[in-house]
Amino acid sequence: MLVIPIVAFGEWFVESAPFLLASLKAPGNLPHVEARVIIYTDQPERFEGYEVHYLTPEELRWRGGEKGGKHKITSSCYAEAMRFGHPIVPLAADMVCSAHTLSTLEVLVSRGAKVVVVPVVRTVAQDMRQRLSWEIISLYPRELCALAFQYLHPRQEKMYWDKLPNEMAPTTIFRRVGNTIAARCFHMHPLLLNLPPDTPLSPGIDGELMARMRIEDCYVVTDSDEMVVFDLTDRDYNWSAGYLKRYKPDTRVDFWALDKANNTHLWFFEHECYVHAGEIERPPPDAAYEAMRDAVRRRR
Repeated sequence: MLVIPIVAFGEWFVESAPFLLASLKAPGNLPHVEARVIIYTDQPERFEGYEVHYLTPEELRWRGGEKGGKHKITSSCYAEAMRFGHPIVPLAADMVCSAHTLSTLEVLVSRGAKVVVVPVVRTVAQDMRQRLSWEIISLYPRELCALAFQYLHPRQEKMYWDKLPNEMAPTTIFRRVGNTIAARCFHMHPLLLNLPPDTPLSPGIDGELMARMRIEDCYVVTDSDEMVVFDLTDRDYNWSAGYLKRYKPDTRVDFWALDKANNTHLWFFEHECYVHAGEIERPPPDAAYEAMRDAVRRRR
């Protein structure tokens, strides 16, 4: 049994969640895997037919704390879902996933995986939504990659190795060859948490929690043929805005990693992950890139 908590509060996430739910209807997902979907939302009337936990205004306030952080709200819902005693699949409400994502996670659980993490590539939500259905999104990994590559987010384009440094925080460094994106990631999204029910998750599942994980308990998805998710991101959203107050645009990647990445993040960065719409095409040797990789490695 997998528990899938989908946290959809506020108009953006409420509008996005139906696309995620449609992708969960693909082969190898909900039709073929024993799972319990729970939607935590402040608009329960939008999710008729699903198991819903109503997030009242009062509950949103206490879950978010004094600063009302969306990550704290989301993590508190994930923690609640973990108390059912089953592995959880913490998909963000504004993601879409490929066919067979859940069945693959189910296999990894049977092999003892505690945490499964994937690179997340951002697309422009306004464009992607025009090509997706609310009924069912049945796309295998390469098909989903082929679609998403048409609508990559412009801010993400600044995170390619040949365009760094710039004002974007280098949480992930991309290189592209043809229909392949090679990614080295400090921050990866956990798609599976198979942890004790009382494991503290706040304030977020991709930061402090990862610092407490043993690397031998983490499974890194390095090939999108196994499973892939894409984020449907608002065209105008700048996820690096908070970093600009602390870092100059010319901050070296390894210096940034020393301050912002814990040992697990640095271990994630050891893996080159391939997101691809055809056969994998590997980037050619690049001495500067390899020197950067080695400099980051020495930070561990």
